[in-house]
Amino acid sequence: MRLHGRALLGLLRRGRRRRHGGTGGRLRARLPAPARGAARGGGAGGRPARRCRRCAVTLEDAVRAAAGEALLGSGSGYGPATLDVRADAWVASATAACDAGAVLFDLLTAYDDGDAGLAVVVHLSRADAAEHVLIRTWVPREAPSLPSITALYAGAAWHERETHEMFGVDFPGHPGLDPLLLGPDAPATPLRKDAVLVARVARPWPGEKDPADSAGRGRRRRTLPPGVPEHWVPGPADDRGAQP
Repeated sequence: MRLHGRALLGLLRRGRRRRHGGTGGRLRARLPAPARGAARGGGAGGRPARRCRRCAVTLEDAVRAAAGEALLGSGSGYGPATLDVRADAWVASATAACDAGAVLFDLLTAYDDGDAGLAVVVHLSRADAAEHVLIRTWVPREAPSLPSITALYAGAAWHERETHEMFGVDFPGHPGLDPLLLGPDAPATPLRKDAVLVARVARPWPGEKDPADSAGRGRRRRTLPPGVPEHWVPGPADDRGAQP
């Protein structure tokens, strides 16, 4: 019985060596061999796959070249390169940045720049955020209008709607500048400096003391609430009553 067991064990060992290639070693996991004529890199046409490298043309250079004489100035005080262009070079500048690799749209907004008009700013960057660019332009306060860039960046649709609602900037070419945040009774263009905020008239500004606390101290000089015309502010003989 013992001899029979040893003989059976020997047969099993010989069969295992045959299955493993006759060497008695263990099988190792390997990737399948590439098809004949295929390149190791897996690139099209048998060429090695192309690695992602930093583009030779920067976003700033691309926008400068597209703007040309419409470039008003530049700077980098806030980190990304800021390029000021005329309004007629707005779309061309954004298109040049997009073609140069600025496929990531971050934001588009505006601010009231006083006598210079309304400034509109767009922030773009590469997909890996390795390079950013700010493009800025100005539109007149009387009829603010700037071509839409939604054909380049679909995400700009919401930002242009908000800018239209808060500052009154029109964006020709936008699919629909419907109200986004404000209700029908909200004041128009509330973020412009010339907008009148009704809440500043409805409430005392900067706030009146209780008559008992002000007795014998005289009346505080009235101040005009910011953004409110002078004729909107009630006089001393209003329904609140004059303080001693």
